[in-house]
Amino acid sequence: TGVKIIHARVSVAQWYFGFNRIQLGIYSDTGNQTCSKRMPGSLGHEEQDAQTFASWGVGYLKYDNCENDGILATERYPPMSEALLKTGRLIIFSMCE
Repeated sequence: TGVKIIHARVSVAQWYFGFNRIQLGIYSDTGNQTCSKRMPGSLGHEEQDAQTFASWGVGYLKYDNCENDGILATERYPPMSEALLKTGRLIIFSMCE
């Protein structure tokens, strides 16, 4: 049921942002969790997450560097950057330290 709710919200967001010509943005993290420690991060799932974001029509990704097991940001940002490029969709990549 949680997945159905997420897909419904994504569909509404896609309609709204597409209709108003505004880019849909999303937040993720280089680590195991986001900075709030309430949501999972993208560590080890960069390709999957990038493809998911692209399929949702995301045009902006704010990407933090929390809960990263001590891995330097210079090592953590490139995997997501490369994964986003592979999607073929223009997604603005905003890295936050």
